[in-house]
Amino acid sequence: MPDLILVVDDDDMNREVIEAFLLLAEYRVAQARDGTEGLELARRLRPDLLLLDVRLPDLSGYEVCRQLKGDPSTQAIPIILVSGYAGEDVAQTVQASGADGFLERPFTSAQLLDAVRQHLPI
Repeated sequence: MPDLILVVDDDDMNREVIEAFLLLAEYRVAQARDGTEGLELARRLRPDLLLLDVRLPDLSGYEVCRQLKGDPSTQAIPIILVSGYAGEDVAQTVQASGADGFLERPFTSAQLLDAVRQHLPI
């Protein structure tokens, strides 16, 4: 069965574009619109990987990441944080949150798929 990737982003277009790239690469995709829904789906679905926007309307991507990495039942799920800003302070915060990777917008389908493949368990 193909790997399941959970995409958490409050922007409908971002979610749809990412989903289209992933479906073309034959991954299964679930979507969440905010951090709360992302946490609930991650805990329920146990995806193989999480693509998590940093800026969400309720909980930040950093907080969602910290909660998932702090929970023994979800801590092994690879998490790639996604943001349009990649300054030095973002890199430090990404590391402090426990994320496994970071992807800066805008990105190509090849960059997205490379990041996904790099972080999926073999």
